[in-house]
Amino acid sequence: MQNVSCPSCGAQVAFRSHASVMAVCEFCKTTVLKDANSVKDAGKMSDVLADYSPIQIGTAGKFGGQDFTVIGRIQLRYSAGLWNEWYLLFDDGHDAWLGDSSGLFVLTTERPGGKGLPAFEQLSVGRPCNIGGKPYTAAEIRTADCIGGQGELPFRVGEGWQARVADFRSGDSFVTLDYSDGETPKVYAGQAVTLESLQCQLLREDDQVQASAGRFRGKVS
Repeated sequence: MQNVSCPSCGAQVAFRSHASVMAVCEFCKTTVLKDANSVKDAGKMSDVLADYSPIQIGTAGKFGGQDFTVIGRIQLRYSAGLWNEWYLLFDDGHDAWLGDSSGLFVLTTERPGGKGLPAFEQLSVGRPCNIGGKPYTAAEIRTADCIGGQGELPFRVGEGWQARVADFRSGDSFVTLDYSDGETPKVYAGQAVTLESLQCQLLREDDQVQASAGRFRGKVS
């Protein structure tokens, strides 16, 4: 873990993962960018919209025999609503993402193999696609706006950042192609999970969820 001082308010900001390049100061919401020798203020991050998710920064669990902790979140909005992407750090140092949409959860990790895949504009729901030597079918295609963030993240996001993603399924297998950084997508593969199967601890209590859901805790100043 690396602790730095927020360049805006001076509060301590923790970077638990060596892969993290930014973290949101929990006190003043400044986006703190980190490089090898310094940190800098990259402006304010919109606070997340309080929703019905029981997950929070600090929630812990287990997957594949490895313990993990939730250390960050991106909240995204598209035509059909909102969803969260929770950034997970495992005890052995590798990371993953836990997609959280209306109580449905998918855990994915980045895999090689983005070259040779169709462009985002060529995709359509129901279209078959060979990914990593296995046939998949496009189930959902989304362009979403980042509306808020918390904790630390492995890439820079903020106002104006868009996610362009396509979800594919093959039986129980799940793949997301992420075109947010360009024409060659990043490939994230994984499976549907439940909070029970992840043995999650330190979740928000039901009364906390009900008291806060649907209200903004803040906005960009």
